[in-house]
Amino acid sequence: MLIYPAIDLLAGKCVRLAQGDYNQVTRYNDDPMEVARGFLDEGASWIHVVDLDAAKTGVQAHLSVLEKISNLGIKVQFGGGIRTLDSAKSALHAGAARVVSGTALATNEDFRKEFLALGSKVAAGVDVLDDEVRISGWSESSKVSLSSFLKTLENDGARLVILTDISRDGMLQGPNLQMLQRSMSGCTLHFIQSGGIGTLADIKALAAIKDQSQLNGVIVGKAIYEGRFSVSQAQDLMRETTI
Repeated sequence: MLIYPAIDLLAGKCVRLAQGDYNQVTRYNDDPMEVARGFLDEGASWIHVVDLDAAKTGVQAHLSVLEKISNLGIKVQFGGGIRTLDSAKSALHAGAARVVSGTALATNEDFRKEFLALGSKVAAGVDVLDDEVRISGWSESSKVSLSSFLKTLENDGARLVILTDISRDGMLQGPNLQMLQRSMSGCTLHFIQSGGIGTLADIKALAAIKDQSQLNGVIVGKAIYEGRFSVSQAQDLMRETTI
């Protein structure tokens, strides 16, 4: 299980939203490159970067930041506003090792199949509130249930899903382990857990899930920015639990 420290970009700054609410923004650092270098120095092999401006508008706003971070020599998983094949390819060209799409996968069948055909270069972002998949920067309901959408993704060739419980995101109250385990048991997809990580105990709980073969990693944001633990501490814990 990999640790994916997160950088959420809004107007060029590193921020975190509470439960995906653009009216509940906390700004942590004005220099995303400084944050990325810190994650790299602490041993991160991946960084999860989200363009929050693009997630809301569909217009890419931070490809230059993506390029600069990828030039540091760290793998970047990049999402936010990826709603066309051209936008996905632009992110890959800018240096993303993996591109994440959410909204368009739920609303555009043709795009979904084209995007998922890119294989290991892409992941499906599935953002959930009250068992419904949310779209447009989490602001709208797709009217599709989580279980139904996971079956659709699996049938269309998806390999990796980033699963976010919006109600937990930015709240530091622990991940929704029940939703994750229920999702894994219902399909053969691989998952990255996102949302709710507040302590090292939360990461340990994920590492203790019986079937680790479907669990690729966990995204951690606010807990790191607020000093609850460091990337290196999380990495050390993962090494200890796999010995």
